[in-house]
Amino acid sequence: MNLRKELQVVRTIHPVGQGAFYSETLHRPEINNDKHIVYDCGVLPYSSRLEEEIKNFLPDGSTIDIMFISHFHADHVNGLKLLSRKYKIKNVVLPQIDGYDWLYVIENYLTTGIADVNIIPDIRGAVGDAKIIQVAPRDENSDRNVSDESASIDGIVDLFNGQSPIVIDRQNFALWHYIVVNPLLKGDMDALRTAIENIDYDGRKITIGDLYKPEILVAIRKDLQAVYKSVFKGGNEYSMCMLSELADRKDYGTYSWLNRRNRLCMGCWCDGYNDIDGCLYCGDADFFHCDTLDCLKKRLRGRENNVGMLQLPHHGSKENFNIELLNWLGNLMASFACYGNPNRYNHPSSDVMGTAGTYSHVIGVNQFKSNVLTERIDVGRK
Repeated sequence: MNLRKELQVVRTIHPVGQGAFYSETLHRPEINNDKHIVYDCGVLPYSSRLEEEIKNFLPDGSTIDIMFISHFHADHVNGLKLLSRKYKIKNVVLPQIDGYDWLYVIENYLTTGIADVNIIPDIRGAVGDAKIIQVAPRDENSDRNVSDESASIDGIVDLFNGQSPIVIDRQNFALWHYIVVNPLLKGDMDALRTAIENIDYDGRKITIGDLYKPEILVAIRKDLQAVYKSVFKGGNEYSMCMLSELADRKDYGTYSWLNRRNRLCMGCWCDGYNDIDGCLYCGDADFFHCDTLDCLKKRLRGRENNVGMLQLPHHGSKENFNIELLNWLGNLMASFACYGNPNRYNHPSSDVMGTAGTYSHVIGVNQFKSNVLTERIDVGRK
């Protein structure tokens, strides 16, 4: 495809190991003002590999225009403090925290065994003076699909419903946008709170305030596990998903190249492909036990055909995988999983990687710095 290039988007899947650090740079040839986007930044165990990727990501003093946080587990957020020291983060988009911070305290505790009651304050502190935009959980009565009207990042209120694509700058960078989906169901969260407040402890009923006391968390762990599973059907990996894609398909087209460097192939470009430029980032979302896929189908109705690249959920875990996700993404060109080598979680699942490989190029990205995965997308007027 011959395009008069007006925008170039470069995606980078950074090789940090058992974690997540994904970035995108938007460059317009006629404007010396690149825009930078990051989705998650962390690794377990915390390592110099992540620090090296952060430090070499951009020139000192650069600005990160949007930082998307999928959820609050350490392997997705423990690099935020260094990231915000190294660069200025203007906007942070994350699942709603006001009124629901107790949920993340118990979710983190049940997943990791660590009774960390300062998760949300620590996140707020790590991102400094960045504007925080919270994506509300969906309501049972408002499962509408995404609007065609974009919202400028500067015009978004603190609590965002996720039904408008996000553009960085209407005048200069409106060719590209981001769609965020918080798959949590508000009714489920309210039901969980009610169930928790019926737990007995030391001769009385638990209050939400008790969840901020580590000693009480430990004492009621089995009861918390029981009510959590009764409400969320066994899933404990709720992540905000994000679709990155071309905004104007009527007037513009794209051409993409995928590059995988590793120790055997220092610069192998896959065949280029036209107009399939979207990337769906899934964090640790649970597509098996929960209704995450159903939520995405309702919100992204029709946009699934634009997705060429997929981040396999939860580092390629079998527990979170649903083959219907691959069936839904009919034009998928590449899928990837980030993992430590070795790691105690046995990620990724060989079954998941094998299945994904029958639908697309499937790529594992570990902690070796030569293992970086990039995609370059040229955007031009048709």
